Amino acid sequence: MIPKADPWVHFGDGSSVYETQLDPGTYKLALQAGDGEHRTLEGDGYCDVINITVVEGDPEAAADEAGADPEDPEAPQTEH
Repeated sequence: MIPKADPWVHFGDGSSVYETQLDPGTYKLALQAGDGEHRTLEGDGYCDVINITVVEGDPEAAADEAGADPEDPEAPQTEH
């Protein structure tokens, strides 16, 4: 069952965007697909995990340091 409780973000309303403010640090984010009963779906392609690092300071300098390219969706990105 995919919970409806913090720190989980539930997309049961069909939304595809979530915005949040994170303190500087390293985070692991996971997106898990579920069925109409809110049960997790098993198998390849139903769960994706990314690691991000939020840095404090100048966003452009942080993007340069991380090698981020806002035009390239495959390049590492930074959160500000």
